[in-house]
Amino acid sequence: MRSFRPVFQQLYARMPAEWQETKKGDDMADGLLYDAEGESHHLSELQGRYILLDFWSIYCGPCRMSEPEMEEIAHLYGDKLALVGISNDEKTSWSKFLKEHKMPGYQWKEPKNGGRSLASRYKAGGIPHFVLISPEGKILKMWTGYRKGILKSKLKKFISEDTIQ
Repeated sequence: MRSFRPVFQQLYARMPAEWQETKKGDDMADGLLYDAEGESHHLSELQGRYILLDFWSIYCGPCRMSEPEMEEIAHLYGDKLALVGISNDEKTSWSKFLKEHKMPGYQWKEPKNGGRSLASRYKAGGIPHFVLISPEGKILKMWTGYRKGILKSKLKKFISEDTIQ
């Protein structure tokens, strides 16, 4: 039986980079994001420190359960780590939620422009979905789901104790 794998690999390689999924070891995918005030941002603004992406929703129980641990790691790692929440919620409910709840780190959304989203490029098939990026902009780890202690456990493997303030 003939294998089509080489043909698919060649076609995939010809796709624009912004359409390709990322994997561990790849350069981080970047894209236009905006905050609740409508100001535009890019992940590349945060390069030079670790970045933890958190794809989440205000209606997701496990996403909300992770909030205390997110706050804890924000304090634990200080300016060595940038937390970036990327919500998939509708803008009005998301903005209202952010006004009512103090969320750690940066809270951003992607514009709905019909293009390939960061969520799809980082394989966020479910939420919460986390992506840890090195200060050099390389993807270190991606995982979906939350249970108490998992964030600190995973970060400790990558961010050495001497970097904790």
